[in-house]
Amino acid sequence: MGGVISQLGPKLSKMKDQQEQLRVTQLLFGSSNKKVLAMILAGKSGWDSAIKSVSDHKAITEASANSQNTFEANMKKVHHTIQDLQVSLG
Repeated sequence: MGGVISQLGPKLSKMKDQQEQLRVTQLLFGSSNKKVLAMILAGKSGWDSAIKSVSDHKAITEASANSQNTFEANMKKVHHTIQDLQVSLG
């Protein structure tokens, strides 16, 4: 994908009309064209930034999932379930 961006970026940058840029990216990338256009126009640094952002999000998601699967977290879930049952049963 980086190769496509490096080839497409200069061509889109030469287009003076933003509507033309959006039309071309709409054909290639569909509804996410506005976000992709900014990345393409930024070139390799835009691509690297997008990759880093996705990697960071993945790491945060994995850390969150891991923290929710600890023994302490599971015990809290059991405790809350018991409290909910006590309230439901009266």
